[in-house]
Amino acid sequence: MTYVWKGCDDLINAPAADVDWNNEWSLNAHLGRRIRRLWPRTSPFEFESSWPLMDKRLTPRSQPPTPDFSILSRNNARSASLDFDGKVIRHDKDIDAYLTKITESFFTGRYSGGASSGAMIAYINRGTGKVFAKNIGTALKKELLEWELLSPREHYISGHERTSKRGAQRPSEFSLHHLLMELYQAVPPSGLKV
Repeated sequence: MTYVWKGCDDLINAPAADVDWNNEWSLNAHLGRRIRRLWPRTSPFEFESSWPLMDKRLTPRSQPPTPDFSILSRNNARSASLDFDGKVIRHDKDIDAYLTKITESFFTGRYSGGASSGAMIAYINRGTGKVFAKNIGTALKKELLEWELLSPREHYISGHERTSKRGAQRPSEFSLHHLLMELYQAVPPSGLKV
């Protein structure tokens, strides 16, 4: 997670001229490029953008689910991946798309299926990470706890139970990281749509 945050710092402190702060794909592409540059070559894991999850296809010919980012074992020693999905958040009460991705992709095991954790990235245009975390916690009926390892960043974690469908083998206890990136602090107001 440290390198994801370092990538965010780089994106905010030295943005490319073509970053569209209101577009999820643009933000994910620029953030992914920065994380890959920073990722240590000696790590037993590798960072990938838009890695297709072939074993999660509904039929052999269907399109696989594709999270925005994945951290995978470099030597394929484990088939599990820690998957990330990023969402543009117009204001700290704008939680619907964020919640939908959590319930449809992470809680079902479609993302991070063989792993015990996954992560959501919120690109917050207006409002605060603290208020957004409170709103998400209320909607999930779970307390989002500050992850002290990365304090003082707006990084929270929530614990959940997943149920297996069709005999799928995956961890039933699941931790979801919430990386809340407050973009409005770095971007001129004219660059954000709220």
